[in-house]
Amino acid sequence: MNRLLTIAMLAATAPAQMLTTWRAESDWKPAADPSAAVWKVEGVRTSHDRYGRLVPGADTEIRSRWTGGHLYFLFSARYQNLHLKPDPTREETWGLWDYDVAEIFIGWELDRIGRYKEFEVSPQNEFVDLDVDYFKADKSYMVDWKWNGGIEYQSRIDRDAKMWYSEIRIPWKAIDQRVPKLNNELRLNLYRIEGGPANRKFLAWRPVYGPSFHAPQAFGRLRLAGAPGAARKKYDVILKGGTVLDPKNAIQQRRDVGIHGGAVAAVEPSIDPALGYKVIDVTGLYVTPGFIDLHVHVANGSGLLGSLPIDQNVYADSHTLRSGVTTAVDAGTSGWRSFPEFKRRAIDVAVTRILALLNIVGAGQAGPEPEQNVADMDPAAAAKVVEQFKGTIVGIKTAHYRGPEWVAVERAVEAGRAASVPVMVDFGLFHPARPFQQLVGEKLRPGDMYTHTYVASVPMLDDQGRVMPYLFEARKRGVKFDAGHGGGSFAFRQAAPAIQQGFYPDSISTDLHTGSMNGPMNNMLNVASKFLNLGMSLPDLIARMTWNPARQIQREDLGHLSPGALADIAVIRLEEGNFGFVDVLGARMQGNRRLSCELTMREGKVVFDLNGITRSDFRGLGQYTSQADPVWDRVLSPPR
Repeated sequence: MNRLLTIAMLAATAPAQMLTTWRAESDWKPAADPSAAVWKVEGVRTSHDRYGRLVPGADTEIRSRWTGGHLYFLFSARYQNLHLKPDPTREETWGLWDYDVAEIFIGWELDRIGRYKEFEVSPQNEFVDLDVDYFKADKSYMVDWKWNGGIEYQSRIDRDAKMWYSEIRIPWKAIDQRVPKLNNELRLNLYRIEGGPANRKFLAWRPVYGPSFHAPQAFGRLRLAGAPGAARKKYDVILKGGTVLDPKNAIQQRRDVGIHGGAVAAVEPSIDPALGYKVIDVTGLYVTPGFIDLHVHVANGSGLLGSLPIDQNVYADSHTLRSGVTTAVDAGTSGWRSFPEFKRRAIDVAVTRILALLNIVGAGQAGPEPEQNVADMDPAAAAKVVEQFKGTIVGIKTAHYRGPEWVAVERAVEAGRAASVPVMVDFGLFHPARPFQQLVGEKLRPGDMYTHTYVASVPMLDDQGRVMPYLFEARKRGVKFDAGHGGGSFAFRQAAPAIQQGFYPDSISTDLHTGSMNGPMNNMLNVASKFLNLGMSLPDLIARMTWNPARQIQREDLGHLSPGALADIAVIRLEEGNFGFVDVLGARMQGNRRLSCELTMREGKVVFDLNGITRSDFRGLGQYTSQADPVWDRVLSPPR
């Protein structure tokens, strides 16, 4: 099956972001009976593996209840082949994860995501529980190997129906010392392992896009709700009165957006505000999918130098969210040897979704000389790491190569072909022995990307100022052209005539790093504003920051506002006035329109609010305390 079609199908069937746990009157002993009255509640279903791929015959339903003293889960798991441990015991069983098991990873901390508890129960009533600190310096993950949370559980197997059930009761004090309250949210992921070594299946409620279930950045949410049937709102958040620009769904109209459980629930001409827990007035603003920046450098603290004499990396959350960027693609800062540490230090802890293009050089962008090390350009090793972290690693990158031969490009393409992912090329030194025309006309495959499209070095215009035909021909055969503004890669004398003649970028990106963040690039919307004033329409711009880049990196679950999609959303303002824009050569352009970000949401939570449009005026709040609200707010930390 075509890979893009497969990803589109997965996006349409992606599991929910939120599991609701329903309040119960009193406690009970686990019995693993899904027909019991206490379990007549809504849960979630999943049939996906850890990479988000559908696994036929492995449907799992998970329901949850809570009381003041305990948290309950009920797994109803369809199986094909059980792999059970011989001689089971109800004592804690180390290594239980080598057999069929249901797993709960849960933590209360929203800002210390590496701290959580792990509870596992098998079909034959074995268990193990662990206290986890994902960011321990020794990388052991475990705080205390002998910790015991005092869980109670009951499992049973229905071999006729090929189902097994497990009910688990967890004391709240095993998770945290806090007292549970209505609308509290916890971080959660749910897993199953099924089958023996020959047919092992690793199933996940929230895909982790890697080999380990220990991926705290992928956790969903567990929300404490009232009793089933109690009055509750249909939507967590309603964005009301804005103009929705959603290129995938061809929407350019005034629409209300309803959000529930971290996902888009409805996009309608009008949604009754009474149905919303939180209603945000966005009248006069544009509501778009969260932006995808295809070219950033955010391996913070790594010491990787790239093309600069200092560490060029920035902390993603310090720059992305305030300009509407919810997904940032690190473009080759890490290589096949350094990626795991980059994932641990940055990807796993950021609010921004960080994806990666893997450098063909194993050391990554470790400085000008290491990037010339042909011996470290290993296509097989790079492809292997891509396969290991597929979905998080979304392509291969080669950059800054100075030699006259094609070795860097050819090995990057070889790795991309082996892993079925696209390649992005920063051409480095433009060398007459390897002409740019040959790069985009022959070397790159359909779907591969050239970044820094409007850098002064690109042979773009003929003597009469016309865009050269080879560029249109390269685009026609499927090569993608990314803006990649950066600190040295955008000149008005290239971009202006190209835009006027219809040679638009396929994607707009920043090349964010320490050398660009305070210069002419500044941020994503500043870059977009340049193209707006050069003549591109606003819908065309939004497509190149959302749906286009999502397709280019084969992540079609992102970049749109379809019902069921992740509620990654940017709310932007189009300002009119007198504005100035500068290119990397120091030339200025006068403009009369500028884009700014008013609000950013990441999986249904507000993560940036420029003018406080989500807040109430202090003069009407009396002797107020913290206004943090875990249902929709990730800007303020909830009070302890």
